[in-house]
Amino acid sequence: MKKMIFKKLYLLIALATIFLCASVFIFFHIHYQPVQHEQKTDVPFSHPPISVAEPPPQEKKPDILLEPEIHIQKTDDSAFLFLMNAMQQKIDQEKYEEAIALLSEKIKEEGLYLSVVKPVTSLLIRQHHESVAIEILNVALLHYPDEVELRRYLATAQFQSGEITQAKQTLMADRPDINKYPDYYQLLAMLDLKLGLFKDAELLYARLLQQMPNDPNVYLGLGVSYHRQGKTSLAAYYYQQSLKCVSGQPWASQGFVIHQLQSMGYDL
Repeated sequence: MKKMIFKKLYLLIALATIFLCASVFIFFHIHYQPVQHEQKTDVPFSHPPISVAEPPPQEKKPDILLEPEIHIQKTDDSAFLFLMNAMQQKIDQEKYEEAIALLSEKIKEEGLYLSVVKPVTSLLIRQHHESVAIEILNVALLHYPDEVELRRYLATAQFQSGEITQAKQTLMADRPDINKYPDYYQLLAMLDLKLGLFKDAELLYARLLQQMPNDPNVYLGLGVSYHRQGKTSLAAYYYQQSLKCVSGQPWASQGFVIHQLQSMGYDL
């Protein structure tokens, strides 16, 4: 009888031990399971996409200086800004007589007047209102005859309106330093070409080449000057040099130059 009791007791103890071990194993398995860290991928933090801006297109130079560049003085002068805005409104509304009268009121204020008259007349020329620009510039030159750029603007407006001889006379009334005002003489050389004065144009362009050795328009002018004089070898050389200056960049006269060279028997 005692043996049976001891056997049952051992069996209970064994079952209890097994149960205890199983419980401990399960407890540790649940609560002390090693943490598995997620693998991090090399994904950058979120930010707006960065777009690489294309370089701004190079400004095309006009083939011939048909219009002066606009040089608006950067200033905080409220009088300048007020007058410029008022002139812009008058021009936009095609109230040209009012624009002329408004500007004329400022003639005696040299700094303000000259700082406004140049961009205003440039704007008028660009918009093909040459007659208005000529009227303003003639008055301006009466008061400021030594202003070289005003004279160039006036000649430009006269040329645009078909007054080529008058435009040359305007430029010939003053002969500023070519080193300081090469654009002035480039316009004069172009007028000589238009008037058929090819030798005069050649001489001017040759002088300009020293000041503007990378300007394709100067080489083009020399090419045309020589071509019109029958000097085809020299003309071809300067036409080719004009193309080298632009190096494949857009240039409005490129088609003209290529056509001239092909007509002279050059394969391009």
